[in-house]
Amino acid sequence: MGTTLVTAALAACGGGGGGGTSYGDGVEAPPTAAATIDVTSDGAIGGVRAAVAAADRAIDAQASLLGLDVLLGDGATVSGRAGAKAAGTVQAQDSGTATCYDVFEVMPCAGTIAVSSDFDLAADQVAAGRYLALDFRSIAFGSGAEAVTLDGGLRIDFETSFDFLVGFRVGDSLRITFDGLQGSVGDVAYGPIDFSARLQQSNVGLQLTADGVRYTALEVGSSGGAAVISAGTVRLEHPAQAGAYVDVGFASWQRVDGRPVAGSSAAVSVGTRTITVSVQSTTATTVRYRAVITESGGTLASYDILATYPQPSGGMPVYTVLPPP
Repeated sequence: MGTTLVTAALAACGGGGGGGTSYGDGVEAPPTAAATIDVTSDGAIGGVRAAVAAADRAIDAQASLLGLDVLLGDGATVSGRAGAKAAGTVQAQDSGTATCYDVFEVMPCAGTIAVSSDFDLAADQVAAGRYLALDFRSIAFGSGAEAVTLDGGLRIDFETSFDFLVGFRVGDSLRITFDGLQGSVGDVAYGPIDFSARLQQSNVGLQLTADGVRYTALEVGSSGGAAVISAGTVRLEHPAQAGAYVDVGFASWQRVDGRPVAGSSAAVSVGTRTITVSVQSTTATTVRYRAVITESGGTLASYDILATYPQPSGGMPVYTVLPPP
């Protein structure tokens, strides 16, 4: 599975996001009712706020959960990798303790993992309805930028059958529950993490749902000190329309010191209408956006919007519409 979605998108869980619906198992989904995009200045400001909120949720989550790719990823810089199949030295239908090496397969590797499940961990397939629980105890391996520490609990409930040899297939679904999971990668700490999320493979990519937000095929990284969203879609509650969702698509969004960087852009969509939000310029206390509202490819309106922060260090911005040039 893609590490960027897991580290960023598990993301999800960093903030509030009310208005979602619960699956009944602790996983909160986005609202099911669609928001509306009005061809007004208020509609444009709402689009800007939605783009910023979606980007902040993804980036903040990625920063706070850095290192989850150690558990679930397949392309991270760290050399160790944990997974259900890797714990196969602990046999079926029982509980036991695995060494750090048993699970991460790196040396040196300190600490232990308490493992419990209701299926044979040596098997290549697992049936729907089974679970695997891992309790990481003072795990430590690697050095320098690849040094990893890990403590806390992780439980995976297999909602569909799963083939470890094949990996994620379209329609596969896992429910992941974190219990006080925390640690570090290099000099960056993450956690403690306490939440439930659903990880699913869709036709358009890997999806993660948690805390009222759904992330699809999300790619979050860093470049030259900036946090970068290079791909993916975020569905979340519209900041100005409680109980209604909006989809925010990213191809190039960067953030430095809590503010978007000039040149960043996102597409905020509902139905046939889209607000393309682009960052025009920034100062110590302002960010200037352009919001272009389109429907089925035709332009309906365009607005220049200024976000003014109370101080350079941040605070809640005030959005105003600027007069046409």
